[in-house]
Amino acid sequence: MVLFGQKPAGLPDLLMKSYCRGFTLAELLLAAAILAFALAGLLALFVNCLVLNETNRNFTLAYSNIQAKMEEIKNMSFDSLDVLDGTSFDLNGFSPGKGKGRIGKTDESSDLKRIRIVACFMSRNRLIGNDINNCTSSPVELVTLIAK
Repeated sequence: MVLFGQKPAGLPDLLMKSYCRGFTLAELLLAAAILAFALAGLLALFVNCLVLNETNRNFTLAYSNIQAKMEEIKNMSFDSLDVLDGTSFDLNGFSPGKGKGRIGKTDESSDLKRIRIVACFMSRNRLIGNDINNCTSSPVELVTLIAK
């Protein structure tokens, strides 16, 4: 075992000076490159997590809005549901014009109506749904049947 500053057995005095100096420039550059590569990967991961967090926040906000609208509809009388077909509403929590909901109604029978609410919104300049002003298809959707 060689302690720092001790001369290993069989090492000439001329090499002893360079043996105890430390790291070479090449070793330091290699270590710095590995560290920079690892930190760049962590930074990219952090940025992606921030983007996903905002997108998930917007999805949750949109779902909360259409769930609240569905509860309003469930409290309406059965006969007044006909006026809802094709109506749009703004999603709370989004900038004006950046989030819209649309209500669709289908008569399944004389005593049963199918209510479908779809939400379209902008998330990081990307449209979620097919059209912000005429939202008919989106991953944010609720469907229920209401009986007389």
